[in-house]
Amino acid sequence: MAAIEVLDLPKNVKLFESLNIFSEKEVVARKHIYLEFYAKTINIEGLAAHNLVSTNVIPSALKHQLDVAKVVSQTKAALPKIDISAQEKHLAHVTNLVNDLIKENNQLHHALEQAEHKHNDVIELARHYRDHVKTALEKVREKSDALEDIVSDEHWSIPKYSEILYIK
Repeated sequence: MAAIEVLDLPKNVKLFESLNIFSEKEVVARKHIYLEFYAKTINIEGLAAHNLVSTNVIPSALKHQLDVAKVVSQTKAALPKIDISAQEKHLAHVTNLVNDLIKENNQLHHALEQAEHKHNDVIELARHYRDHVKTALEKVREKSDALEDIVSDEHWSIPKYSEILYIK
């Protein structure tokens, strides 16, 4: 994105013209096309990630969270004097990750919606995708990856990286 933004600087246009590669109009047109392509690519990635997280990752993580909560609750009821602080800590960790993922996924959705209002200026649109959508995508990915490492295979509804890479 940074390289595309400076493509039509006078010194770059002069270089392209001096080497008979592109005219100024061609450089400006290519910049516009590259920015549009960048924005559309990030948009597709964002929409796909939001959908995947909403329909697979969050439901899978919530099922795991529920199972852990049941175990903690039933163990406390059956053995009130036993220390299960590690299990409670695990439940809190899973719960916090799920909660954070839901928040981050909502932020991603909001950033994608905001992009719809920036369609008049391709530079502004591409910057929005770079600064907001891509940043939100990275945060969603971070939380999803953390949950993938924790959630049991029986609840995880999509292939895990280890399965994709034939480790399992």
